[in-house]
Amino acid sequence: MATTTTVSGSTSGVLTSRQHEILVLIADGCDNAEIGRRLHLSEGTVKNYSRVAFGRLGAVNRAHAVAIWGRRQLQLAAAARRRYADNLDPASAVGQHADREADALELAVRILAGGEL
Repeated sequence: MATTTTVSGSTSGVLTSRQHEILVLIADGCDNAEIGRRLHLSEGTVKNYSRVAFGRLGAVNRAHAVAIWGRRQLQLAAAARRRYADNLDPASAVGQHADREADALELAVRILAGGEL
């Protein structure tokens, strides 16, 4: 059974580990032929994985898919950093640093979402 990565709250936002790998390579600027070479897949198989991933993300093209996926990855990082910071002593240097990192990640998520600053 394939490993899945949750990308949104719905089941349509779940990506397999292979779809996740392909989105990382798309985000790195690889075309389908290059992705196929790196993952030892045919270009047609890469297109099929991409098409299904784009549908699950609700994306209309590669750039839109990377934007949706990237924003969600940033949200997950912000949430993880916030959980880490919340478990530290807020008066300690490490706790203050982790809190600032979490604040910065949360700000980046708001900026990407077009929200108020």
